[in-house]
Amino acid sequence: MKSIFEEGEEKKEIGESTKYMKRPSNKGWLWAILIVAIIVIAGVVAYLLLSEPSLKLKKGAQLKLADMKRMAAKVDKIERKIKERQNDVFNLLKEAKKQGVEIPPEIYQSMELGPEEVSALEAKLEKEEDVSYKALLKDIVENEKEINNLKDELTTLEKKLPRPVLVKKGDSHLKIALDFLTKEYNVPEAKAKKIIEKVNIFDYLVPGFKVWNFYDPQAEVFGTFVTQGTAPISPNEIKRRKKKALISAKEKAEEKAKTLEVAKKSLEVQVSDLEAKKKALQEDVAMLQEERDKLSKELAALSARASDLESRLNSVWYAAGTKKSLKKQGIVKSGFLSSAKIKNLDESIFTNRVDIRATTTLVLNASDFGLKKIKGVSILPSNIFKKKTDYSVVFSPGGAQAQIQLLNPMKFKNNKIVILVK
Repeated sequence: MKSIFEEGEEKKEIGESTKYMKRPSNKGWLWAILIVAIIVIAGVVAYLLLSEPSLKLKKGAQLKLADMKRMAAKVDKIERKIKERQNDVFNLLKEAKKQGVEIPPEIYQSMELGPEEVSALEAKLEKEEDVSYKALLKDIVENEKEINNLKDELTTLEKKLPRPVLVKKGDSHLKIALDFLTKEYNVPEAKAKKIIEKVNIFDYLVPGFKVWNFYDPQAEVFGTFVTQGTAPISPNEIKRRKKKALISAKEKAEEKAKTLEVAKKSLEVQVSDLEAKKKALQEDVAMLQEERDKLSKELAALSARASDLESRLNSVWYAAGTKKSLKKQGIVKSGFLSSAKIKNLDESIFTNRVDIRATTTLVLNASDFGLKKIKGVSILPSNIFKKKTDYSVVFSPGGAQAQIQLLNPMKFKNNKIVILVK
């Protein structure tokens, strides 16, 4: 049966180029051609996708693994060409849309597009530039012829090959190969896995890919190949993209490693600098601690000295003894009929003192003066310190001890007195 394009050409002289055709006045003729072309293309694609060659080879036929690999590669090439031609028709539709002609719904129906896909298609068509009617017609005819030729070649090849598996979402190459060996040839799963380990498994299957499997039970030779099928991208393109992504990731990782190395060296310098500063600070701290200890000792000494000075200023200084011993020491003097008086006020004599802030009692023991008991106590100079007014004396039973009570302690503050004991 002749196509509508061939019937149209018979109406012209043989060999006459379509570029000399007059443009029909009715745009419906243009869309009639487009609809037929799209239907033919859709039919070809549907035939290629739905055709399922026999799983078994003809009796006596020996398909070697190398032959299958070669033919599978050719199938992939043809599938990609068909996809390219389909894209060309799609582009022609874009160009036609720009001529201002409303696209009949039959075209979308023949392409099996849903409402959302139709809206997306029309949006894309609006962006294209105008083209001539003759060029559009010529391109559609040429694409239709090429797709028919590719269809014939693909049909011939697929008759020689086992039926492929059309990849669906969620399928994996390993699972497809494993199902092929275990279900089609009843190979035990453990053995099937060992066989599959010897071949290349494609890790990035896309819905629409075709997986071709071949197995020779006698030679235990297994082969599996992936072609583009109806997918929008080829296996090789996926490999290139994945490789590019890996290279990009590697380059980024290397760049990041370099950045980290630079940062590491910078941090090492900073750490070294901080260590030096830490050491210097530790030395400074040690010096400060040493200085602090020194100052603390000095402060303690000064504090003790100040405390001692303050105690001295608030003390009553005294020398005590019998008249005889005090005269002998040159501290007091007295005549035959005169009372005793202080002769020497040298500070070295007055070694005993009592801080009147702490106590106002002076304790005298008879044994300290070589006496068995103390009979009487008086304080010189007697004209200044009056008994019973400025002080009083209390004797213990037996006279072994006497206590002088300072009645007016502030009068005794920082003064020197001589205590006569008898």
